[in-house]
Amino acid sequence: MKKLLLAIAAAIMIFGATALADTYNNSAFIGSWLSSGATENDYGELTLDYIDSSIFNCHFVYKKASRPTNIYYTVYQGVMNDTYGTARFSVSNDDVQNYAFGTMELHLYDGQIKVKLLLDSQILMYEGFLNPQQGFDAHSSAYNYDVSIELNGEKLNLDPAPIVIRNRTYVPVRGVFEACGINVFWDDYRTSAGQNQSITFTRDDIIAKISRLGISEGFGSWGMDVWSGEGASTESEPKFGVEISDIQPIIIGTSSYMPLRAIVETFGVDVNWDDASRTVKLSCDTNIPTKKTREETDAVEDFLPDPAFALIKDAHPNAQLAGGPYFTVDKKYYIFTDAGQKITVYSDNTVSE
Repeated sequence: MKKLLLAIAAAIMIFGATALADTYNNSAFIGSWLSSGATENDYGELTLDYIDSSIFNCHFVYKKASRPTNIYYTVYQGVMNDTYGTARFSVSNDDVQNYAFGTMELHLYDGQIKVKLLLDSQILMYEGFLNPQQGFDAHSSAYNYDVSIELNGEKLNLDPAPIVIRNRTYVPVRGVFEACGINVFWDDYRTSAGQNQSITFTRDDIIAKISRLGISEGFGSWGMDVWSGEGASTESEPKFGVEISDIQPIIIGTSSYMPLRAIVETFGVDVNWDDASRTVKLSCDTNIPTKKTREETDAVEDFLPDPAFALIKDAHPNAQLAGGPYFTVDKKYYIFTDAGQKITVYSDNTVSE
């Protein structure tokens, strides 16, 4: 009996150790991963911008010396099931009109990641193991909360707190940007193209918008556009786009986080880093005429297609919504059409035809 009990105890210990070994802290995998045997002209490189037990954001580069043209991959936000994940991707060569789509598979191991990229046409684009290009411990977190944010010499008390992930500071969007006099508007809506998520920032005569489109598995990557000048609105062509493929916003719990510089410098906010105190120091004018209160921004966010249509339905019962929400510096609005007539309905309850 004693030997039997010892055997059972040993089995429990072995099983427990195995379970522990397979229980990774997924955030530890954030960073750059390079294919085994990589050379300067022949390699696969995966960069995980964010990963937890349910989602991941990444981008992938594959270079092969024998291939006559460069191959470009755009990997979208994927879904994780513990240590296994899938994401949709698009791929093109130097002729950007030549697109194909497929599914990436991601397997996490203690010290390696296995990546497989298979086109919908069943052509295997890549399969192999990748190794970490930074210090790595599969059971430790990549997060560091040892950072402070100051605005014009005053510390910001932020809840949730800012996070440093692999030496890049991510800040909760509302707490920091609103303190800098920037309005923040979140939208999650559907059009004929599918689900859209966007965050629109406005200050003075500048509008910046980051957005992404829902796809079959997760979301597309975030893109960023900027409008500026008198009468700027997101209905028009943006003045310019900002490349954010390697600094993607992330959503942790119910809070949106962004790399700090990506937005605030667009609005003229000066950003400096004090290494001794581990403090990000921001400076800007916060007396901004276009700044709204939190109650006002909440009301603008709550201005959805149904309440917008309610303002015109008596005069235009057959009006059709022409698209998602648009923004000026101080208003959100929707465009409806009625037999070719354009009707714009604004969040301050005004209508123009």
